[in-house]
Amino acid sequence: MLTNFPDEKYISDRNSSFIKRVYFLRQIGVVLCFLPIYSVLQEQSHQKITIALLILNALIWPSVAYLASMMSKDMLGTEKKNMILDSFWAGIWIAVMQVSPISSLFIISVQIADRYAAGGWKILKPALTCMMISFLTVWLANDFRYTIEFSTRTVLLSLPLATCYPIVLSVVSRHLSIKLRKRRELLEKQALMDPGLDLPNRRFFEQKMESAFRATRKKRTHSYLMLIDVDNFKKINDTYGHEVGDAVLSRISSILRDCAGEKDVPARFGGDELAIIVNNSNNKLVIAMVHIIQKKIKDLSLPSHKDIYCTVSIGVSCAENKESIIEWIKEADEMLYEVKRNGKNGYCMPNN
Repeated sequence: MLTNFPDEKYISDRNSSFIKRVYFLRQIGVVLCFLPIYSVLQEQSHQKITIALLILNALIWPSVAYLASMMSKDMLGTEKKNMILDSFWAGIWIAVMQVSPISSLFIISVQIADRYAAGGWKILKPALTCMMISFLTVWLANDFRYTIEFSTRTVLLSLPLATCYPIVLSVVSRHLSIKLRKRRELLEKQALMDPGLDLPNRRFFEQKMESAFRATRKKRTHSYLMLIDVDNFKKINDTYGHEVGDAVLSRISSILRDCAGEKDVPARFGGDELAIIVNNSNNKLVIAMVHIIQKKIKDLSLPSHKDIYCTVSIGVSCAENKESIIEWIKEADEMLYEVKRNGKNGYCMPNN
């Protein structure tokens, strides 16, 4: 059995999207972290070389990390390492600031939130470990100095980091969750649809049959099952080829979609057999619908094979007074074969 795996281009595009998203967040985070760190370094009268290194870190690191990931054969793995390096730089600057409380706490909070949002504990654990190692190393070299005092300016410059970044992170996460939900819905739809005919597959159809059967049992509606078989379909395949046979089924499927009401469910029942659940109907309306379907299929023509003449046999059964779905399907199937025994190109339903 063949299994459809994501191709390399899809994986590459997905990884690129992740890297671009992280790059966007990294740029914002670096700028917002730069402001309070710069303020603290100014207050503590650090040397110009230290401030120059801070500016260099803020200007160059996001682009270096982005290019390294995009040019790597293992894009995702490299980006995860870059995220750990983000925490490495954070640990260094917290130590250089002599653990200035407000700025340090905000930087640590942002690091934890961002790492966890990106990859959960799998990324957060090594990131925190790396941050702790770099912090302790530099702090040790700095004689374990710490500063409790901080200015109003530092507090004000720390506020964007404490407020704006979480908002941006939430917006990005929300956007991602919407994309993932839409993709999940698409995958769920694909799992329940027949890709060749753009009709629900049997799995989905049986779910709808259960709902319709329960509703009929509770006297809320009258549901009918039509089983539709293309007459002499094997002959069409043998004469014109499977591609033409598929085209015929596709055109018939389109007719069923057009004829079905809003609450009706057309589907591929199996092979060349199609089906429709007709809800909220009665014998007269169902028979009228059968005639419309049969006429449209008789009038069907393919531009490349105008000599093809299509007819269908239809078996109809009402869910009312049935003990089970199996009995409902069985009766429709019996009606279908009654039509075939009588020359095909017709319909049959109980008491008709």
